[in-house]
Amino acid sequence: MSALKADKGLANGSCNRTACQEPLAHELEHQFMGGIFTGGPRLHYCERCAADFDRWDFRSGDRVRITREMKAVQQ
Repeated sequence: MSALKADKGLANGSCNRTACQEPLAHELEHQFMGGIFTGGPRLHYCERCAADFDRWDFRSGDRVRITREMKAVQQ
């Protein structure tokens, strides 16, 4: 298993999925709904992993867990 990145799951950091941890370099933020499933802050995922969650939720009939928002403009 790869080492955990310090920015894992953080906005503008790396994907929260341990097996992935790709940099979050896309325009949308893919966030796992905070509190409802994690009991804490929102966690961030790359596009591929967010799509995996969506497919699973759709197939299982579960409530969709990933929200998408435009990234804040950094100045």
